[in-house]
Amino acid sequence: TSERVRNLNLKGIYFRKEPKRFYPKRELASQVLGYVGMDDEGLGGIELGFNDDLMGIPGRELISVDARRKYFGRVERQPEPGQNVVLTIDSTIQYIAEKELAQGIADTKAIAGTVVVQNPRTGEILALANFPTFNPNVFNQVPKEALKDRAVSDVYEPGSVFKTVTYSSAI
Repeated sequence: TSERVRNLNLKGIYFRKEPKRFYPKRELASQVLGYVGMDDEGLGGIELGFNDDLMGIPGRELISVDARRKYFGRVERQPEPGQNVVLTIDSTIQYIAEKELAQGIADTKAIAGTVVVQNPRTGEILALANFPTFNPNVFNQVPKEALKDRAVSDVYEPGSVFKTVTYSSAI
């Protein structure tokens, strides 16, 4: 569509390249990282939770045109980059957790599942896997239930989760 409009050479219609967020690891930790919309606003996961910190402050540029229709501009304010967020997720452990979860889902014919891998000494989250998963590069083409981070948003009965601790102490 954009090529057809460009080929029309309409006066007053201009094209500008804009950056687009790209997730190179695709499905890996997709619910944890989240995704952004067209305007780079966080819509899920870390992208949403830390949106204000990640966004930074946009710059401002004034573009004027003279009597000969020559465009010129000046920068009024330089943009300020956003902050970095560093996670404790280990990509190798995350990959293994997601692969094993997918196999467990296939074996049991379950509809959803989650795995949390934590360092017991420090409490760091090393992996947080969810199924179904999605590719954040095309988040608008997946069912809504795939966008949900079940590990942090679903409620679990303490008794059900704590049974493993009781069993392990008995052994």
